[in-house]
Amino acid sequence: MPRIVTGGLPPIEGRTVLEKRRFFRDNLDHIRTALMWEPRGHADMYGAVVTPSQEADFDVFFLHNEGYSTMCGHAVIALTKLAAEMGLGREHEGWREVTIDVPAGRITARAEMRDGLAVRSFFRNVPSFVLLRDQEIEVAGVGRVRFDVAYGGAFYAFVDATQLELPLTPDQVQRHIDLGRRIKRAVASSHRIEHPFEEAKLVECCTQRARELGIKELFAVTSRTTFFGRLGFATFRREKTAMFLELGRRTSAE
Repeated sequence: MPRIVTGGLPPIEGRTVLEKRRFFRDNLDHIRTALMWEPRGHADMYGAVVTPSQEADFDVFFLHNEGYSTMCGHAVIALTKLAAEMGLGREHEGWREVTIDVPAGRITARAEMRDGLAVRSFFRNVPSFVLLRDQEIEVAGVGRVRFDVAYGGAFYAFVDATQLELPLTPDQVQRHIDLGRRIKRAVASSHRIEHPFEEAKLVECCTQRARELGIKELFAVTSRTTFFGRLGFATFRREKTAMFLELGRRTSAE
């Protein structure tokens, strides 16, 4: 679960969530390190800072041990539960809906309510699309690797784990991290990764068991997700399982 900050902070200047995140990064980054780093946090700690919004139910930006990210699905699920149980948003026929502005854009989330508790939640992410399909790259120490690149709040390179003879099991965590970083560097150095409408640049790396898993499903993560820090196994809407490794993001808007 992410560490959610709802109050007790100095004033955070800015009108948009990107302006607030920039102000926090430039002036209050010591709060991030205090919350994310040991002894209060750890290498895989994740956080979210909630602030009032001019257009959505609330704004939020995300923290981790290395800095700031643009989108986080498991944090949105946690935020949806928190907001719904606090009575934010709108209730209709046993569901409560909230809108959340994150650095990637507007998120709409819904929680099913029973006796005042959120028992199930999902969210509609920013528009997703495939940027590159059926590409091939030479990866140091690995050889030729086929991949796709798609966007859903962040860019990800998708690699079929079977071509790497890479089991999706917890005992292979370090190997996943190593290969993920190699593939990330190879893709970033050889392809221009840019949002067609926004000034956004990023490469994040994933491996997945089945390439048939559609990009729309990637961002419909349910509350059954189990994380091993940044490395996680997630059950998606079609009950397929994928492994992913988040490796960081930058936006030129900052």
